[in-house]
Amino acid sequence: VQRNQKAATLTQFLRQTRRSRTLVFSRTKRGADKIAKGLQRDGIRAVSIHGGKTQAKRDAVMRDFKSKRPPVLVATDLAARGLDFSDISHVINFDLPDTPEVYVHRIGRTARAGASGEAVSFCAQDERKQLRSIERLTGQAVPVEEIAGVSNKQQTNHETPNSGHSKATTTASHGEGASQSDSAHLKKFRARRKSGAPSGRPSTTSGAARRRRLGKAARAKQKGAPRVASGQ
Repeated sequence: VQRNQKAATLTQFLRQTRRSRTLVFSRTKRGADKIAKGLQRDGIRAVSIHGGKTQAKRDAVMRDFKSKRPPVLVATDLAARGLDFSDISHVINFDLPDTPEVYVHRIGRTARAGASGEAVSFCAQDERKQLRSIERLTGQAVPVEEIAGVSNKQQTNHETPNSGHSKATTTASHGEGASQSDSAHLKKFRARRKSGAPSGRPSTTSGAARRRRLGKAARAKQKGAPRVASGQ
């Protein structure tokens, strides 16, 4: 998954997957807050928990997560360590950990008390090294799947528009959005080119040639000779 598409991909995955308690792991505290806010903006209940929150807020988050209608919990490894989680159906590694042992600790939360679940990791191009380390530690290959691309609307919600506006403007000025006056101008221009008449474009004569012509005209004028128009 490309890094700038992870947020939209997470939203798509959560909407399309039957799940109960879902735990999403982020590498940083700021990242956890950002992921949770993005899910809330997309209409998915989500809360974050990390070491930067007060104990009262962390307790409130845990009560909400243990309720009958749990939100998606976005956590850092430090916050998740030592917390009592149970009945987790999905663990999602939004960021792959730097050490493979942490990966094993994360996904093991779906197997508490003999339960089973699914672990999904979003691996960006620059995280393949971590993926190989995980495979070496566990002694088995992690199945890799290509996911369907996120919609344009989802990407817009998570990315700052950049080249989209300029592309639309270009299409409007050179495509079907051209005005009738522009079309008439183009027809006249093409007709002039076909007949060999001057097209109205600025002369491409070099500066040296122009200076030579002006010099000749000045000398001819001094001698009283009739002036010859340039270009004839």
